[in-house]
Amino acid sequence: MPLMICRAAGCQRTVQKPRMALGLSTCSARCEARYQQNWRGNRKIADERRGSSTARGYDSRWQRYRETYIRENRLCARCAARDEARLVEHVDHIVPVQGGRADPLFDVTSNHQGLCRDCHVWKTAKCDDAIRKRYDLERSAGASEDVVLDTARHLWELLRDA
Repeated sequence: MPLMICRAAGCQRTVQKPRMALGLSTCSARCEARYQQNWRGNRKIADERRGSSTARGYDSRWQRYRETYIRENRLCARCAARDEARLVEHVDHIVPVQGGRADPLFDVTSNHQGLCRDCHVWKTAKCDDAIRKRYDLERSAGASEDVVLDTARHLWELLRDA
């Protein structure tokens, strides 16, 4: 049976895969409680560091846009590309934005896509840095905005389908 290391800080015991299939990533209830406590504390610190959603530009105007976008684009873009059907929960920036509304890509509708929660978490964790680096590289080379967005979108499609 496949084994993994317990995710609780300081614990080196192994965890069997069936336990992980149940959503538990630690070796015991005690480690699970410690892991959850640390995760919540780390999440709170990260949220304080990056600011509230309103401070990052996701204000009432964005909320109205988001609701309209989700009403018009009901299926997750990544799931649809894999012939699956899941409902959109997040409006994602294909090329990640930095600096909230100050970023010129924040309100560019062709830079938006609807993703389900799982796909949004996956894309944010696995793809956003690579896509943004490629975008910045193309911009510094003097490419036009349309070319840069097309290149970034193409990279996203390659990562999405992998």
